[in-house]
Amino acid sequence: MRQCSTRSGAFLDEAIRGHHPDCRATASRVRELVAGHPTLLLVAEALLAAHAALGEQLSKLEKRVRSLARDDRRVRRLMSAPGVGAVVALTFVAAIDDPARFRSSKGDAAGDARRDAQGEGGIGAQAGGCSAPDAGRRH
Repeated sequence: MRQCSTRSGAFLDEAIRGHHPDCRATASRVRELVAGHPTLLLVAEALLAAHAALGEQLSKLEKRVRSLARDDRRVRRLMSAPGVGAVVALTFVAAIDDPARFRSSKGDAAGDARRDAQGEGGIGAQAGGCSAPDAGRRH
């Protein structure tokens, strides 16, 4: 989420400053540079508006994510692990909504989920064919 929004912001930044990484374009500086060029002014205003809207929405989203993380003790506990932020912790808590579904924390949770979805077979069960055919079992 954050990475996608950051990429969009970087794209808009690059479009505004014209591929010059050393240039720190501010809205007022961009307007100053395109003054007297109606077409460039139109494009620059659209890019500046998009950049401002993206920044505003990203701020609102980050505030909401922090609020959700702060209000859930499970999320706060997960965030105490190094490298686990609010988004990862919230995603994990949403995915594991009912821990009782898992028989053991030591088991293969993914395998358990596949077995539940497929019936009794699990990972080893495949439709059609057999791994070691013998003459007595052929159809």
